[in-house]
Amino acid sequence: MSARIPLLATLALGAALLGAAKAPYEISAAKGLPEGPSKEVAALLQSEGHQVSGPKGVYCTVWLAKSVDVKPTFKPSLNLKYPLTNGQLIGLLQVADKAEFTDFRKQPIKPGVYTLRYAKQPEDGNHIGTSEVYDFLVAIPAKDDADPKMIGTFTTLAKMSAKASGTSHPAIISLLPVEKPAAKAALEHDEEKDFWILNATTGGKADKTDVPMSLRLVVVGASEG
Repeated sequence: MSARIPLLATLALGAALLGAAKAPYEISAAKGLPEGPSKEVAALLQSEGHQVSGPKGVYCTVWLAKSVDVKPTFKPSLNLKYPLTNGQLIGLLQVADKAEFTDFRKQPIKPGVYTLRYAKQPEDGNHIGTSEVYDFLVAIPAKDDADPKMIGTFTTLAKMSAKASGTSHPAIISLLPVEKPAAKAALEHDEEKDFWILNATTGGKADKTDVPMSLRLVVVGASEG
């Protein structure tokens, strides 16, 4: 009887260590697109998504566009790292039921399906401290964004995205600089800021030339500003 106690204690310790070593958030492949996007939008998206799961189950899933247009003469600056244009379609986001998903401003985003479009943070004095980098994605309810063509003005883009946040501010997903393109989709953890970052690569086109396009999306975590 006494010999079993150390054995049980060892097994319990081993289980605890395995539980502690397991990442709070993990990534897996999601086959097929969800219902929600228009046929025109769905035709431009990759069929396999990147599903992020956390302590309470599935948190969100991201599908990137098959290809995005890239500015051929773009040069990164201190605040802008992506060769993209305001309003262009980048992908699709599905927020899982009971996920308690929040955007980069800690705004709750209801379960559902949203298009993701690129947006440059305005330099109007109202966003100081939000992020050192001005590259973002904004989420728009898929039912309100059926046409994949570029949305021309930031005002229109922000107004459409505000429907996702239920506030006067768009629902935003931060884009961080790509330090190393991912050979396959990966979930990175910034321990200092407690960001969980989806690092994934899709196709890009610059002057009809195919180029890989990598993106790093903060899918879990928020600005302190």
